[in-house]
Amino acid sequence: MHDGVRILVYGGWNNKVCYSDIFILDTEKQEWTEIENTSPLAKWSHCSLMVEAIPNWRYFIFGGSEAAYQEGEKRIPGKFSNNVLLY
Repeated sequence: MHDGVRILVYGGWNNKVCYSDIFILDTEKQEWTEIENTSPLAKWSHCSLMVEAIPNWRYFIFGGSEAAYQEGEKRIPGKFSNNVLLY
C-alpha cells in the first residue's frame, strides 16, 4: 500500500527465515507501526490487494503457500492455502 503518506510492508525473506509480519511506515512522521497478523504462518506465492473502503482502507491477502519455519531448517514446499485474510 502507498497512499502518499503510508507504506504497508508484508512478510519477507532473509535467505534463512520467511516472515509473516505486517508493518506500516508513516512517511510524514517517519514512524513504523506493527499490525497484528491473524495468520502467523509465513506465506508466499500469494496475491494481495489494498482497497480504499469507507471509513478505512482494507488489505486483502489471497491464497498462496504457507508453512512454519525455524532458522536453519531445510525449506519445504509448504501447504497450499485457499484462505483470505483481511486487515
